[in-house]
Amino acid sequence: MEYKLKALNTQNRISYVKHVMFRQLSDIYMHHYPLSLTSFFIRPAVDNLVKNSIVIMIMDEEYPELILGFTIVEKPNIVHFLYIKETYRKHGLAKDVIEKLFAGAPIITTLVSPTGKRLLEKFNATVDNRALKHFTLENE
Repeated sequence: MEYKLKALNTQNRISYVKHVMFRQLSDIYMHHYPLSLTSFFIRPAVDNLVKNSIVIMIMDEEYPELILGFTIVEKPNIVHFLYIKETYRKHGLAKDVIEKLFAGAPIITTLVSPTGKRLLEKFNATVDNRALKHFTLENE
């Protein structure tokens, strides 16, 4: 599968990224907390993370308007979030993106799903939520 990586640059795509992150994180946390409470905390935290990190879109090479997924990273080696649309999973896309972005460097991950944990074990990634300094509510 041919794709390109491009730093996020449009408000429309920022909205898409925030929506997907909110949906994915809500699915995880609403098993433990009421949806209203989850929404109250996750939305501002997602906004803050997107604002303070690098969002890289994974786009089809031939049809650049087709988004295959995205990743939220901090250089030099922190992966906060990696999302591949379900249709494009199981093609090695996530693995390839990590290899391109970090070229064998040690990786620290923060928001990781069980599937992501299995993938990142191949890279000897360290899960360290202390690196998640931006995933907090902004001060009033």
